[in-house]
Amino acid sequence: MINDIKACGIEYEDTLHRFMNKQDMMVKFLKKFPEDANYSQMVENIDKRDYKMAFRNAHTLKGVVANLGIQSLYSHVSEITELLRDREEYEVDQQRLTEELMLLNEKYVEVCTVIRRIDSM
Repeated sequence: MINDIKACGIEYEDTLHRFMNKQDMMVKFLKKFPEDANYSQMVENIDKRDYKMAFRNAHTLKGVVANLGIQSLYSHVSEITELLRDREEYEVDQQRLTEELMLLNEKYVEVCTVIRRIDSM
């Protein structure tokens, strides 16, 4: 399972260290990640063009993925955060936002699939 975690872009060793080398605690928090509402709320708010709320969701999600060491998501959610930061609707680069959201979604599904398969390590 550790190889699957690493393969999907989670920095296992760094994250384990962040959790004081308590693997059970790290797994507990990883398993909560797919249930975090910020991703789905961000997508919903982007669809509604409520970019202020989408920014808040993206910014929170960025912190969560950073703390959990999910580097495969971090760059995409960081880019989305910056595309939305202090922007009015007409200022948002829709093409780049759509591209980053598609890339993020692909990795998000992969990461959540791996995390949901974790029984224990």
